[in-house]
Amino acid sequence: TTAPTLAAVLAGTMLLAGCEFATSNADRIERAEEAIAAGDMSAAVVDLKNVLQDEADNSRARLLLAKAELSLGDVGAASVDFGRVDAKQVKPEEYEPVRWQLKLAERDFKAVVDALATPRPGLADSQRLTLLARAHGGLGDAEAAQRALEEAVERDPANDEALAMLALSRAAAGSGAQSLQMLNDALKQRPDSGTLHRAVGEVNVRLNRLGDAETSFRRALELSSPKGDLSGYLYAAGGLSDTLLAQGKVDEAAKVVERLSKDAPNSGLTLLIAGRVAAAQRNYPLALENLQKLLNADPDNVQVRTLVGGVNLEQG
Repeated sequence: TTAPTLAAVLAGTMLLAGCEFATSNADRIERAEEAIAAGDMSAAVVDLKNVLQDEADNSRARLLLAKAELSLGDVGAASVDFGRVDAKQVKPEEYEPVRWQLKLAERDFKAVVDALATPRPGLADSQRLTLLARAHGGLGDAEAAQRALEEAVERDPANDEALAMLALSRAAAGSGAQSLQMLNDALKQRPDSGTLHRAVGEVNVRLNRLGDAETSFRRALELSSPKGDLSGYLYAAGGLSDTLLAQGKVDEAAKVVERLSKDAPNSGLTLLIAGRVAAAQRNYPLALENLQKLLNADPDNVQVRTLVGGVNLEQG
């Protein structure tokens, strides 16, 4: 009775394999582009690596792979793949954004400031100014960062990244209510922007509106995906867990940790959140286990060392 069933399964498997085998590399690249546009970077990586097995010198596939890897937080792999791209074989407007986003991820802030202080081919001015602001921020020049952000938003009011960063900068300077209004006005136009919802959550935390912050971070998490924008997903999860802990909702924060442990088990932020939640649950051995993993990778991390000190103090 099993032989016909097994034969049917094998036939179906061979048919599917045959369909994939017949897929051209051009089709795979197109499919990867669609996956990137849809936020499914993991699916894009699979297709692009298959292309590069056949065509190792395909610069377009290599560039798209670097872009997807960078979105997934794999800076090392993105750097290697980007280094193998022939810039002459790809469009500047596709090459330049990845180039400078990678520089920021590698914390080479001065290189970004030096290169993007003036208009550059391949980068829209609002995009250039946003990257420049992030670099100024990395160098600790808050005033220069804010000037760049104001100009970026002026040139493109729909630049959510620049708008969110500008709102947070103004909120930090004491203009929380005005920042919140600016973000909420933008959300009326783009209600599904996870970037804006995350920023609203953070501003609400500054204003001590924890219930509103929780709502915003939950919505941001709904709109994020670990397969697409991993950093945005982790940012939303981190904001939500912090807000829940601040309200004493430890069990709900533990649910966020459970979700992160499935979606991003190797993330430093996952370990940090897990350590904080375990400490809140008074599971001090588990808290120290998670925090110690972070210290093994970054022994000079003051925030983590402070948490470890607090946990040890609680244990006497």
